[in-house]
This record gives sequence, C-alpha cells and structure tokens, in this order.
Amino acid sequence: MVAVLREELTTHKMSVRSAEPDALVCPTSTGSRRDKDNARERVIRPVVKRASELLAERGQEPLPDGISAHKLRHTFASLLVACGEDPAYVMAQMGHTGPAFTLRVYAQSDAPRRRGPRTPQRPPGRH
Repeated sequence: MVAVLREELTTHKMSVRSAEPDALVCPTSTGSRRDKDNARERVIRPVVKRASELLAERGQEPLPDGISAHKLRHTFASLLVACGEDPAYVMAQMGHTGPAFTLRVYAQSDAPRRRGPRTPQRPPGRH
C-alpha cells in the first residue's frame, strides 16, 4: 500500500471512537457498520482524495483511479497470506465461513511471485 494512503487511513482510524484492534475501521457516527455506499462516499473517496492531495504536495503521482473498499480488502487479505498468516486467522479477518474460499482467492494472487520464473519440469522417472 502506498505509504501516504496508509498514513491517511491510520489518521482516520485514530479519529474513531474506539482504537481497539478489533474495532471497525470506518464505523458510522453511532459506531455501527457502514453499508457499502456510505463507506465509499463518506470514507474511501475522502481518504483517497486526501492521500492524492498529499502526494501532489510532495510532487508525486496521485493514487490510481478506481481504489475501492473491495480492492483495499483484497489487498489486506493478500498481504496477510503473503506474510504467512494462519489461514484460519485470515478467514476470520475477512468474515469467511471456511478457509477453502479464503485460500483459493488470496493464495492464488500471491502464487506467481512465490513461484518465480517457471521452467518446464519433466515428470519423475521420465527422461
């Protein structure tokens, strides 16, 4: 994640009522979960806009268009998997009911980087 976006999201997180590790990152003013439209318009867009403004002030390229809560969620889960977190932990963080879906989606996004360049392999015993 771009450092300035991480900084802006951290600043936002610290401004909410509860800074507990398991607290919602972007709760409503009453502390409940936001719906996707509310989160996009009242949290994601303003945070991305501010991060892009900060980048511009530093003479850097703005964030790409299309950053969404879904893409941030996917990045979060992919980074957890890439860092070797336990699949059950990743599953719980994402609210999935089983690890199979979590691993199928997020372990695949990291597979090309872990494998490195592919070289053809012969089956064992066949030369």
